[in-house]
Amino acid sequence: MQRLRLEGLLFLFLLLGYSSCFCAPFSVSGSAKYVVLTFDDSAQGFPDDVSADIMNEFGFKGVAFLEVQAKDWQGVNVWRTLLDRSWELGSHSWHHLHLGSLSMSSLVYEINESRNWIQQTFGVNPISFAYPFTEGSKNSTVLQVLYDSGYLYARAGGAENWKGERSLRINCYDFNHTDYVNICPELIRAASSYGYAVAAFHRVNSFLQGWNALLPEDFRYVLKSLKDSGLVAVTFEDLEKARPVPVRAETHFSPDPLNLERTDGWIETQIELPEGYNLSNIDVHAILLNGTIRLDLSVPVVIGDFNNDTRPALMVSFNRTSVSELVLSKGIRFGSVILVLTGKLFDETLFEDNASVRVRMAGDANTDGRVDMRDVGLAGKAFGSNLEKTGWNPAADENEDGQIDMHDMEEITNHFMKNYY
Repeated sequence: MQRLRLEGLLFLFLLLGYSSCFCAPFSVSGSAKYVVLTFDDSAQGFPDDVSADIMNEFGFKGVAFLEVQAKDWQGVNVWRTLLDRSWELGSHSWHHLHLGSLSMSSLVYEINESRNWIQQTFGVNPISFAYPFTEGSKNSTVLQVLYDSGYLYARAGGAENWKGERSLRINCYDFNHTDYVNICPELIRAASSYGYAVAAFHRVNSFLQGWNALLPEDFRYVLKSLKDSGLVAVTFEDLEKARPVPVRAETHFSPDPLNLERTDGWIETQIELPEGYNLSNIDVHAILLNGTIRLDLSVPVVIGDFNNDTRPALMVSFNRTSVSELVLSKGIRFGSVILVLTGKLFDETLFEDNASVRVRMAGDANTDGRVDMRDVGLAGKAFGSNLEKTGWNPAADENEDGQIDMHDMEEITNHFMKNYY
């Protein structure tokens, strides 16, 4: 199977199984502990907001999720100042809408337009996103659009018991004026236990505009507590730069080609690791396909030499319907698609692989998007063969029963002259 490399792209872990903002063991340098301080509805240039100024008092940097509507007044100047202070600029969508209720075209616009504007205006490529109204992190379509758009981190809200390393479903310690005193030690404990933690702040002003606002003196209390505890403020960009380079795995997917109209069964995947790595040390709960699909653990996970190459492999399974829906959501109905598998070992060693898999619709045996005599000829050439016989061609096995017979020919003729363009 052809293996392709996507240069410069590291992929997502523990996307599902949400969600707290404290994360798996991580170290930028030595034994230091870190905190990512994120802001939306704040650090935007609002006349009443003083969050950026107070952050500067403590020498802290943070992540500002831009409300692009603020660009028409003071926002742009404030954001340039934050960049000069080593802050990170993330996206908060274009119009701050409920993402889960949008059409696909509107969703893509909301997510991409904000990112494009930040790139064009400031010359930086945002890798982080904050969900408007903290909604959308459980919507598979929203997650896929974020992933395809190049975001690596996406922050929602509310702390729950999850330990993700990099995710599009990061829920955070969300500060407000009623219980900031109680939230602060929880944040510190999480960072101390897991290497870093993420906090969310909103308005910081003298008249508590908004239920989740903080008074300036309360915000100073939080920052002083973090600083006194020894936490170092970093950004998602800092975390990304410090991530280890994943080990290159080798994957084999079956069936190949994949009939996107069949929804029964699973996509079986063999994972081989380089010499020196033990397959039994793979954390199967951390394996993801294209950043969004987890394993179907109702199917047994088995180690064996499945393709007789003397190299052991871990056999895992993904839900076939989920994979087909993922491919079709990209507008791909024939040809090939890149499937990206990522995972980690129990010792936090990362691994990944990118494989090209053929895909097709019913009757299109040669995956060219049209059912015609070439498909009939392909099946005819393999007719009578099975998995054990010479001449076997999996592309002609329309019903995937392991043999090429009249049932496969009938499937092709039933779709004859069908055009999938």
